[in-house]
Amino acid sequence: MIFEIYGKAMAVLVRKPFVLWGISLLQLFLSGVAWSLFGIIPGVALCLGWLLSTSMTLIFLHGYRGNRVNVLMLFDCFRDWTTIKRVLCGMGWMNLWIFLWALIPVVGWIFALIRVYRYRLTPYILMQEPDVAPTDAIKLSRQRTEGWKGRMFGADVLIFVAVYVVILILGLLARIRYVGALFAIILFLFAVACVAFLPLFIGLVRAAFYEEIKAEANGSSRCPACGTYVHARSAFCQNCGAPLNGAPRAETPAAPAPDAALPTAPEAVDDEAAGTADCAPEESVSTFTEEAETAVEEASSDAEQILQDAESAASDMLDEFPPEG
Repeated sequence: MIFEIYGKAMAVLVRKPFVLWGISLLQLFLSGVAWSLFGIIPGVALCLGWLLSTSMTLIFLHGYRGNRVNVLMLFDCFRDWTTIKRVLCGMGWMNLWIFLWALIPVVGWIFALIRVYRYRLTPYILMQEPDVAPTDAIKLSRQRTEGWKGRMFGADVLIFVAVYVVILILGLLARIRYVGALFAIILFLFAVACVAFLPLFIGLVRAAFYEEIKAEANGSSRCPACGTYVHARSAFCQNCGAPLNGAPRAETPAAPAPDAALPTAPEAVDDEAAGTADCAPEESVSTFTEEAETAVEEASSDAEQILQDAESAASDMLDEFPPEG
């Protein structure tokens, strides 16, 4: 699961490396400007940082889905006052609870870290599910991340462990005489690439986890053969036709053997018997027709009798109650 998500995130990053990198740099620049200009009022800078980071989270999600991304999407959280208020209330409520858990002595940072992964889906829910109240976004995130926190934590740790191992190996190789300078250059280029593109890769991985968790919450499952999302109750994958949920695989009928005996012609039937068989259907049809005509005649006579009775009853009433004048 984790390496599959890595592969999808890397495929997106390879297709849009410089677009995402440029938008990310702009987001960092605007966040720095906000902190420098509003340093006297930290609350304003904090609110601007939440808005920009939530917009960047949405950009990673659109990029992971294969949609087109542009610089203007960085200001999606600023489009109207309702969106601004929704994002600030939701993100402020989330960070408040993380801060309160971190105040617990000694083990507070552990509980705060757990809450970080429990509330990981909050910015996605705030922007993608407007029917959810801002203060309920962390509750929904906590429900959906049940069973996923360990995988998300493992995915994050694995990235940093891999980077640390590569840097350690290149650092050791850079100490070798004669060829150390080459490995030192490779180490420098690798460090630059990590600084430039590692945040983008992490953002895409988190967006991938949101898609996986949301699909599971909506009752979808993944085909083991092709990885396509299908409904949990589906018996077969609509993409590749693989059986799901223990359904038997459809078998095609076997072709007949080349030397199989050809079907023989039907045996001759006695003419008298054939004639009797041919006449039987005709007799049945004629009998059914006669019965149908008899039933129609009886129904017609009954209808006429009813009409006559109705006319006689009407005349009796007129005789008993003659009209005035």
